[in-house]
Parts: sequence; C-alpha cells; structure tokens
Amino acid sequence: MKKWLFLLCALLPLTLFADEIVRKKIKVGGYMWSPFIELHGRNYQGLTLDLIDAANTAQGDFEFEFVLTTAENRHKDFYHKKFDMIFLEDIDWGWNAYPVAASTPLAKGTELYIALNKNERTQVFFQDMAEKSISMVKGFHYAFAQNNTNEAYLKEHFKEIRLHADPTDVLQDVLQGKSEIGVINSLTLESEMARNPKIKDHILIGKKFDQDFVLSILARKDSPMTIEQVNLLIERLKKEGMMAKLWEKYKMDPKVK
Repeated sequence: MKKWLFLLCALLPLTLFADEIVRKKIKVGGYMWSPFIELHGRNYQGLTLDLIDAANTAQGDFEFEFVLTTAENRHKDFYHKKFDMIFLEDIDWGWNAYPVAASTPLAKGTELYIALNKNERTQVFFQDMAEKSISMVKGFHYAFAQNNTNEAYLKEHFKEIRLHADPTDVLQDVLQGKSEIGVINSLTLESEMARNPKIKDHILIGKKFDQDFVLSILARKDSPMTIEQVNLLIERLKKEGMMAKLWEKYKMDPKVK
C-alpha cells in the first residue's frame, strides 16, 4: 500500500506538468483603446484583458496571452505573426486582405462626431468636415477619410488633424477647445459619460455619424484554435453570464445578445 501511495505521489506532478504542456498558447494582440485596453501605472488593464482572463478560466485547452501592439502597426505585427488573434475588432478595419476569420459578434457601436456645446451650435456645425479642425485616433479607420490612415493624406485633405493614441484624448481635445470636432466611438463615450455624467452637458453629439461597426474576435485561419471553437467559447461565456458582467463593469451596452 505504501509503495503504491509513493508511486502516486511521484507521478502526480508529472501529470500536472503534462497538462500544462498540452495547453496550447495563443497570443492575443491589442492596442490602447479605453476602456478595452488602458495603462494604469505599469500595468495594462481593461475589458480586453478581463476577457482574456475569462477565456483562460472557461476552458483548459488553450492559454491566451496578451501582446501589445498599436493601432497603426497591428496589421504589420499580425503579418509578422507576433500574435494569432485580436479581440474586439471589426474585420472591415483593414483586415480583408489578411488570412483571418471573424467570430460571432461581441458588440456593435458607432463612430460619432462630437463638438463642444457652445455658442448655440446646431447640427449644421458637422456639415463641412474639411474646414474644421478634427481630433481622431492614429491608425483608426474613418469613413469621412475614406478609411485612409496615412497621416500625409489626412493633413493634405483636411484643415487641421490632431492624432492621438487613445479615444479619451480625442474627447479631452474637444472639451478643452483644442479641436472643433472629435471622432469617438460610442462605446468609449458611453463608458466615459458613466464615469463623469457632466460630460454630456458639455458636448454636442452629431446626428450625422461616421460609421457603424461590429466587434468580434479575429483569428488567424491556421490558428491552433478554429473559429468554430472560438464561437463555442463565446457562447459559453455569454451563457455563464461572464460577458454581461464585463459589459456592466465598464458601463457599456454591447447591443448584442
């Protein structure tokens, strides 16, 4: 009996070690985009990081690992295989030429035009974009700019362009009067207004908007995890209430059940 107990104790660490080896690592790219990815001190936090943790907890076959990229370099980094997936991304944001498949939708949103609510401004203010100073996120795709992210193109075709790393910087530009118009997505704006309800009183939101978008998980077509497996994982996270908890935590309505 003692002999068998000794063998069991000796083999147990090996079994656990073998389980760790079987768990396939998948690198998930992400870039600064509040509240999905934010830098707090030296640590990256946000809904995307929480979603990675939830995905790791919900299954045991794959280990998701966050890899930082930038909005302007994400396609190049994907091409060079620095990551295998990107969470909460629209496939129409420059991905159609890449070998990716999109999961079922996680959220829907809109790129909005905002301005400082002053001098009795009306919706007419948003009509002539080319003659306004505009704040936007570097590397983001916008319909008013023909989805062209090239800085030289933007500065040639518009009066004044201010490029930022994060949508919250766009909001601050407008609030501080540094730009006449800001382009910000509805999810970030919703989250920021929940944090600070007074923002709503200081901005004018255009009825005219830039574009709608659909956020999903984009996976490399030869990824160890198939898009069908990704969809099953999403279904599980939704069924167990994890997705709803994440959206509630960051005060956003995904508009997707």
